[in-house]
Amino acid sequence: MAKLIIQSSVIIILISALVTAYFQDRLMLYGDKITDDMAQEESRHYYMYKVSLDDGAQKEIRLNNALSWLVYHLDKISKAYYTLLRGWTKKANRVSLVEGIFGFIRDLFTYVLLTKSVLNGEISAANFIFYLSLVVGFSEWLNNFSGHIRSLRRISLVCDKYRTFVHDKADLNTEKIILKSIDEIKLEDVSFAYDEDNEILKNINLTIKKGESIAVVGENGAGKTTLIKLITKLFDASSGRILINGIDIDLYDKKSIYKRISALFQDYFLMPTTLINNLDDKQQDRSKAKTLIDEMDLSNRFNSLENGLDTELINIEDNKVEGFSGGETQKLLFIKSLMKDSDLLILDEPTSALDPIAEEKLYLKYKDFTKDKMAIFISHRITSTRFCDRIIYLDDKSIAELGTYDELMNLGGKYKAMFDMQAKYYKENENEEASL
Repeated sequence: MAKLIIQSSVIIILISALVTAYFQDRLMLYGDKITDDMAQEESRHYYMYKVSLDDGAQKEIRLNNALSWLVYHLDKISKAYYTLLRGWTKKANRVSLVEGIFGFIRDLFTYVLLTKSVLNGEISAANFIFYLSLVVGFSEWLNNFSGHIRSLRRISLVCDKYRTFVHDKADLNTEKIILKSIDEIKLEDVSFAYDEDNEILKNINLTIKKGESIAVVGENGAGKTTLIKLITKLFDASSGRILINGIDIDLYDKKSIYKRISALFQDYFLMPTTLINNLDDKQQDRSKAKTLIDEMDLSNRFNSLENGLDTELINIEDNKVEGFSGGETQKLLFIKSLMKDSDLLILDEPTSALDPIAEEKLYLKYKDFTKDKMAIFISHRITSTRFCDRIIYLDDKSIAELGTYDELMNLGGKYKAMFDMQAKYYKENENEEASL
């Protein structure tokens, strides 16, 4: 009888474990399937939330009359994110319900079988406790074992995404050209879309040569950052061609492209290590770093640091943070971009902590440092783009206007309209401050 009890209990436990493992596996695969969508919506949601609470962004929101745009997209992105989250939660709740039902059936079956055996005198009370302990122990061991298997599979799925990210299959299977310098970048009818219903750029034609500085401006969402990510091979064009030195960008080794580019994007941070490691983690060129610190008017702040370039920006052992203001941090990041020996320098709206005058001074210094290189500046403060050789105004997914500052102002089009609007705003601000 004891053997029958154990066999029956084991069978019901195995059936319960297999059913719950199946549903858990299905839930895991579903979660893996929506991970990318969740990450994208979460990133958008976090960005919009951060912008909506950022004091420095409030002026820009008013400047571009973007409050209704901000509210609309924040609501839209929030709904998209929570729709995905609710979908996963519903499935997770169903799986928990199935687990609960089968766990209840398993426990009920075991208790009924053992209790009936005790009442019929087939086993003693002591054996009841002994057999119950065996069944419960085996059940817990099996649950832990299946849990570890699921964890390993979950880790495998995450590792697979990482391997896919760091290893380009095309690069592994074909011989790629090593890019040694960037002398010209040419875009021929380049378009980009996240999907069929979400086209960002359409039929972009543009040529940039070495020694030239380009400003890319336009309203929020015009595709400025997307254009840069296409040029830097972070995104692949949906159609058209991007040529570097007359050769298709897809024929170059990605790593060699990245080595020739220094980019400072909107999202940035300093690492919890020394100042020199943040500025130059490869060559450790201290002389160049100090020269650039002087040029960026950070000498006084630098001299106040106890250990100079070896100062720990975040000292974990002493629980100490070497604080830099927003403007100082952005200047440090400018220096970091200049420390790299690259041919193409990109600044993507990294000066939100600076006022327009300080921003323009910084850009002029940057242009002086990059006169022998190729430089692309992105800014929605178009008053600070006058120093560039050419200005691109993006609108309606394409290049609406292209020319020098004087040419676009004489054209009297969208660039001039935005320039006048921003100039009026800053003038009103100055009058308000003067009257206080």
